[in-house]
Amino acid sequence: MLAPLDRAALNYEIEGPEDAPVVLFSHSLAADLTMWEAQQPAFLEAGWRLVRYDMRGHGKSPAPTAAQQRLAMADLADDAVALMDHLGIERVHWVGLSIGGMIGQVMGLRHAERVVSLTLASTTSAIPADLAPSWDQRVAAARAEGMAALVEPTIERWFTRAARDAGLPEIEPVRAMIANTSVDGYAACCGAIRDFRFTERLPELRAPALVVQGCEDPSTPVEAGQVIAEHLPGARIAVIEEAAHLANIEQAAHWTALVTDFIREAARR
Repeated sequence: MLAPLDRAALNYEIEGPEDAPVVLFSHSLAADLTMWEAQQPAFLEAGWRLVRYDMRGHGKSPAPTAAQQRLAMADLADDAVALMDHLGIERVHWVGLSIGGMIGQVMGLRHAERVVSLTLASTTSAIPADLAPSWDQRVAAARAEGMAALVEPTIERWFTRAARDAGLPEIEPVRAMIANTSVDGYAACCGAIRDFRFTERLPELRAPALVVQGCEDPSTPVEAGQVIAEHLPGARIAVIEEAAHLANIEQAAHWTALVTDFIREAARR
């Protein structure tokens, strides 16, 4: 369904009992809400209400306008809160991967009263200044050659060689997600990632947090997760073996068990 928000129209899906605690899923760059299909059955079985959404210019959400091309992570956090308001949801357990985890960190500070817990997966708290130009290069490649040119380099970062060589069937839908992302949406979110510097603000967060990293993730390595866990009060980190960036897909059962256990514990607090 498309939510016609004042800020931006966002596509979303909502499932589960209306009076249940809400778990909100925020996907990776160049992905969409279908990225969470492996998690959907277990979370519904647990009795939670699930909200999955496509961020601007991803999936079925319209691309940003020319005036919206310079997005900050705070803009994307405010988008999520606008969607929550539209749906009449006060508080959520936030589950974000990659840029979704970056948005979650900003949510935990900017909208602390709306967040019950934070799952920060395959993410980082800062993009080093010397890597910032690489994000501009990705945008330039997308504008020059289209998203199709980014599919295979992205797949190499997102899945281990073992998974790729074995022909993991879940990889093919991910290829389609990447290729179908709008260039304008990708570019705007790349800019938000490029400028993301949040490590010094992590001590201000108060929501219980779980950091989940893939052991073989070249995009957001284990060390990036360790920095978050060290600076965010009370956070703990789990490292998943034989997984790269999309550990929620490559090692879906293990990833899902870790996160569902954490949310159950956070909900009891």
